Amino acid sequence: MKIRYFLQLAAMFLLLPVLMASCIWPFGSSASLPVINSFNVNPTSIPAGGSAVLDWNVSNATNIVIDQGLGTVNATGSATITPAATTTYSLIAVNASGTTTRSVTVAIAGASVSTPFVGVPQIQLSITPTGITPKGTAVLSWSVVGATSAAIDNGIGNVPPSGARPVSPNVPTTYTLTASNPYGTNTSSVYLAVAPPGAPVTIPPPGPPGPPSNREWLGSTHTREYHYPGCSIAQNIPAPSRIWFDKVDQAQIAGYHPCPVCKPPR
Repeated sequence: MKIRYFLQLAAMFLLLPVLMASCIWPFGSSASLPVINSFNVNPTSIPAGGSAVLDWNVSNATNIVIDQGLGTVNATGSATITPAATTTYSLIAVNASGTTTRSVTVAIAGASVSTPFVGVPQIQLSITPTGITPKGTAVLSWSVVGATSAAIDNGIGNVPPSGARPVSPNVPTTYTLTASNPYGTNTSSVYLAVAPPGAPVTIPPPGPPGPPSNREWLGSTHTREYHYPGCSIAQNIPAPSRIWFDKVDQAQIAGYHPCPVCKPPR
């Protein structure tokens, strides 16, 4: 009798780790990241003015974006591209667990050396979707031409000339991309609405009109701060309180200080 008891007790001790693992495993595991099964470009080299075809297949993603202006795409698809210069295309797949990215490059065969860019940078900035629920995810995508530096606010910081990035704010947020070169600075902003499930998603009206002539800095006579025109704070300055400056030193001589959000030059 005692022998049988000890055998039963030993069996229980042997099975205990297995039972514990079976109970803990479901709670300790995490959902898997998106899977990019394929992302190709064919051909990889084209003559100037020629076309290539991108094709892709993605699984386990809630949002899929291709940069360089292609935007949101389906899980499986293809697109014809006609880049003017050697270009890298990045596919960004997002779900609740994180982001998976893959890139391909199409080269322009025998392309001549391009002439230097003249003028303030050109910006394309978009966000998909334009409204999410708290803890949801949207994807910022951008393309900048002619900039020596480019940055996005709200903690993103310096960015390459083109790319995409998932964002998950818990409150409505305006993202502003600021691009600069020796000719000047340009900005572009997008607004991401955040609302609880079932609540209406509201998009604010457009911000204040752009600067007259070539003025670059928007100030507030109320706060005595100057901003990039695309700054989320600048967009809410009431018209009677707006004042424009041609240069930073003009704003500083007038007693204005730089905005702590968009952080213009001092």
